[in-house]
Amino acid sequence: MTGQPCVDTAPLDDILARYVAAEPALIQVLQDVHRAYNYLPCEILVKVADALDVPLAKVFSVSTFYKAFSLTPRGEKVLRVCTGTA
Repeated sequence: MTGQPCVDTAPLDDILARYVAAEPALIQVLQDVHRAYNYLPCEILVKVADALDVPLAKVFSVSTFYKAFSLTPRGEKVLRVCTGTA
């Protein structure tokens, strides 16, 4: 192990530069991170918590609460099938 991060943090730096480093920006930052990486890498969530001065538990809580966020990589296209009776 080289000690190098597994995920490129350059997109995160650009995202964080667009927001005030405070808790109210958390959801917007997570949305932009999800858009940039196509999921929320745990390593990036730690950096988001540090940058916004938000407890890591809160960042993970928000990340897992909203169905739009994924902590595992997703494919480029996400298919959803309605199994309703209509």
